[in-house]
Amino acid sequence: MDLRERQVRDAYYRFLDRAFPTPVDSGFVVVDLDQASLDALAEVGVVFPWPRELYAGLIRLLDAVHARVFVMDLLLTEPSAQAGQDEALARAMRETRIPVVLSAFAGQSGKRPLLPRFLCPDREQAPEAREVLAPILPFQEGAEAIGNVAEQADPDGVFREISRYTRLPGGALPSLFQATLNLLNHTSCRGPTEPLLLPPVGDPLRRYPHLPVARVLNWAYRYLQTGNVPDSARALLEHRIVFLGSSAPGLHDLRPSPYSPVTLGVDFHVMALDAALQGRELHVPGGGFRVLLGFALALLLMALRMRLWTHRGRWIGGEGSVFLLLIGIQVVALRHDLALPLLYLLAVQLFTLIIHLAWRYEEEWRRRRWIRRVLGLYLSPDVLQTVLAHPEHLRLGGERREITVYFSDIRGFTTLAETMDPDRLAELLNAYLSRVTAVLFAHGATLDKYLGDGVMAFWNAPLDQPDHVNRACRASLDVLLTLQTWNQERVREGEPELWTGIGLHTGPAVVGNLGSPDHFDYTAVGDTVNTASRLEGLTRHFGVPVVVSEDVVHRCTRPFFFRPLGWVQVKGRHTPLAIYELRTNPDPHAAEWETFLLSLRKGKLREAQNVLASLPSEPLVEAYRKWIQQGQIRPDGTIIFSQK
Repeated sequence: MDLRERQVRDAYYRFLDRAFPTPVDSGFVVVDLDQASLDALAEVGVVFPWPRELYAGLIRLLDAVHARVFVMDLLLTEPSAQAGQDEALARAMRETRIPVVLSAFAGQSGKRPLLPRFLCPDREQAPEAREVLAPILPFQEGAEAIGNVAEQADPDGVFREISRYTRLPGGALPSLFQATLNLLNHTSCRGPTEPLLLPPVGDPLRRYPHLPVARVLNWAYRYLQTGNVPDSARALLEHRIVFLGSSAPGLHDLRPSPYSPVTLGVDFHVMALDAALQGRELHVPGGGFRVLLGFALALLLMALRMRLWTHRGRWIGGEGSVFLLLIGIQVVALRHDLALPLLYLLAVQLFTLIIHLAWRYEEEWRRRRWIRRVLGLYLSPDVLQTVLAHPEHLRLGGERREITVYFSDIRGFTTLAETMDPDRLAELLNAYLSRVTAVLFAHGATLDKYLGDGVMAFWNAPLDQPDHVNRACRASLDVLLTLQTWNQERVREGEPELWTGIGLHTGPAVVGNLGSPDHFDYTAVGDTVNTASRLEGLTRHFGVPVVVSEDVVHRCTRPFFFRPLGWVQVKGRHTPLAIYELRTNPDPHAAEWETFLLSLRKGKLREAQNVLASLPSEPLVEAYRKWIQQGQIRPDGTIIFSQK
């Protein structure tokens, strides 16, 4: 099968696994020699390679729960350096009632021969290997079968099929899955010899239960100490086909598969055995069948397109129906274990689409020629060309408009970035920006840019929005509400809350395509933009989530709750600016707060302090207490902020 065809089939397998997921098959269990288990045993002084009495304990536990078979995808080709370890494992293999299947590696030389009872008669069509790395003789004597785990990847490095047999000088060695299959079916060296093409059984990490080996070893230890099998061990292992494999990176048994770039090597044999036991072995059709299939499909697709493309605007439904038809053909074929050539079917679809588009283009050309002739009676040639071509009219330059500018920024993002993994940080930032952007778009905002963890947007450009101030205020409150809901989910998941500060300002700005002739953006510039950015920064100092300017308050035509925050002079502006907090509810101490600000404005500092002392503690109140104590407030009540 062509490599490109196999790569297309990989994508199709992944699509089927997501669209039509196969159920979990609890008849198989993979005991995973994972990195966490290696680390856990290393902490108590047991380093890899482990004492083989641990594997003996696994076998005795599986014998107690009546597992069907134990398959070890682990090369036991060298004697243990610890006395008695090999005998402990060999004795467990001899005394167990369940069959044990071991692994060999065809293609590498070993120090000991493979016993003839594990070989089948020579299979001429099987690939050839002159050498084999076999388990030590005590283990061979205790094993029921031995299978080859040396497989060849396709030229792109992906493993998609498994050879059933490998020819050796003394006979044919079955693969690990084939040896297990022969054992379960009580057959000896029967069946086909061609490689097994992996069918779409599903992602093995989801389809087959994977248990950390440390957990199973703990069950085995408890069983050997007490003689009682833990209930969880019996529930997960009883009457199962148990494979032992490894996902630890240092053991080098992770391989690319059609489902994932990192798949356990043992999972390939589990998938192959699963397919063989179900009788789901794929077959590739011959050339004559392909020709007949292509001809019939071409006629069907042409008829379907002619039927569904009759009216304008129905081409999406037509092509969607064609796509669903091909999906249906593939699903039916795979259900009948037939590997149809996907590239061939796609080529037939593309060929029929090109023919149909050529016919539609010729029909559209005739229609446009008629429109040109009719409209030419009323429009000049230049205007006519504009109407027909629909140009974008992109050009450098801008226009002066009144807009409402929005700036927001995550609180404590720098500290968060220092303590979080970069991948998790990027995922968190994407989730935050997605939620904020969705709210802004819902209220008709124009997204200007992302500023790291910040967002800049504006209203009333390029389209006229007479209620742009109302939209900005409503969007700001909805952003806070969205983050509140999200934070509840994060708290339940043990994650810290994430909050933002928002600044809003309304005023004139230059809006348009700004930049160079080759690269430009649709953006806004001017004092209004700078002031909105400064207001966003003030949310940190005043301890409130949304700070808006006096212009925003005066231009609102809908009822919102505003609390005056005082007067500030921000960097870049020479005149004080009255600022307000946009709230979701009215301030219960509005009268006292206005009295406090009025006292500050009149320079009555002691009177203002008395009023402030009567107010309940909150970040805003504490901020003013600090500013008063440090003498940062001018006699007219203005606070100067020299930093951004």
